[in-house]
Amino acid sequence: MKSAMEVIEDAKRLEKRRFLSSEMLAFFQSNEEDIESLLAKIEAIKMDMADRVNNVREALDLLEVEEQGRKVRLRNWTPAYQLYDICEIEIQIEKYFYLLIETILTPQGWRFKVSARKLWKRPAERNNQRAISWYEAQAGPRTFPYKAEPSEVADLLRRLIKSAQTDPFSLPE
Repeated sequence: MKSAMEVIEDAKRLEKRRFLSSEMLAFFQSNEEDIESLLAKIEAIKMDMADRVNNVREALDLLEVEEQGRKVRLRNWTPAYQLYDICEIEIQIEKYFYLLIETILTPQGWRFKVSARKLWKRPAERNNQRAISWYEAQAGPRTFPYKAEPSEVADLLRRLIKSAQTDPFSLPE
């Protein structure tokens, strides 16, 4: 039985060819058991990543933010042919300013991306970028190891959300 790395290397060599060429079909036929084993392991880690993202989402508890009258939208998704899981948190900061925090988990660990949505179409957008940079700086470390505790990841997200609610920049009208 080949190692997972050997199967991957063989697949890389055949990658540039037409999908079901005779070489590719022969590769699948001769490595069927190894490929099925690798696919099962990939599915297991994808399920583990989804569980970890859900645990962080549960630890986050955004009830206080919603009680302040801010709109909050959470959305989890897992791309079909990719090895990562995402939770998007969108929070209304002002009438036309929504902060989007993407919490991304890969086998390498956690990372976060901050951006704005529903921006008004004025030159003042530059101020929003300054505010976003400030929000990111308030969050502290932007990465965590894969097996980080959900509460530790949720704490970073809460700090980021809190910084967004105490915006030091005056938002344009």
